[in-house]
Amino acid sequence: LVLDQINNVLTHTHRGIQDIRFETREDLLQRFEATQRSYVFSLGGVALIGLIVGGIGIMNVMLASINERVREIGVRRALGAKRRDILVQILAETITLALAGGLIGMIASIGLIKLLQKVVVEANRPELSPAALAIGIVFSGLVGIAAGFYPAIRASRLSPVEALRSD
Repeated sequence: LVLDQINNVLTHTHRGIQDIRFETREDLLQRFEATQRSYVFSLGGVALIGLIVGGIGIMNVMLASINERVREIGVRRALGAKRRDILVQILAETITLALAGGLIGMIASIGLIKLLQKVVVEANRPELSPAALAIGIVFSGLVGIAAGFYPAIRASRLSPVEALRSD
């Protein structure tokens, strides 16, 4: 109430221009928290875009790998490998590729955090929790599963006869 009166007097004194304003500690804290929330959502959006792009990249790599290995897959199918065996193999390769990428990303993140901790003021030092690292690994695996699903199904549906005929 007193703060509103002060702000009204200032506005009146400055002919309606609100160039000076007093705020309570709670107002500042609310603004800071709102800014922090928007920052977290922005970073989350960037991370989501990175996951999608990474997943598409992994899927393209696996599709190219399957195109290069059509004969190998055909031979395996002709020797008795079931569609499920091919599916599991391709998914395992894709998940391994995604987890390797996730591990490289984690190592880079840890290095960047260590570097930032040396140069950033103590009150605002970034930290990386073990939970965040675990979530990163889980999401890497999930991206691997999602990205590998289509290539794995495509490889498992290859006809042994057609695969052996191809160059």
